[in-house]
Amino acid sequence: MATSQNVQLFATLDQITPDDLRRTGGKAYNCARLKQAGFPVPDGIVIPADATDDDLLLLTSHPWLAQQPAGTRYAVRSSGLGEDRAADRLARLII
Repeated sequence: MATSQNVQLFATLDQITPDDLRRTGGKAYNCARLKQAGFPVPDGIVIPADATDDDLLLLTSHPWLAQQPAGTRYAVRSSGLGEDRAADRLARLII
């Protein structure tokens, strides 16, 4: 579980670039863009779409998590890569 492999696989919102859009999805990418532009977006770490179960085991040793104060509570936001497409938006449905 090398730290360098860990850092390359998972990215913080400050590290996301336009090249990461396909791996991170629209929500994480746009949160990253807003945070990088100075908007008040809570920091976070992004698990890419191509991460495997074995990759997820590396997450617990990521330096970003080690920098968080003891007792820090986290919110988890998950989404599918394609759920932001117009044809797939459930929020637009009126029942």
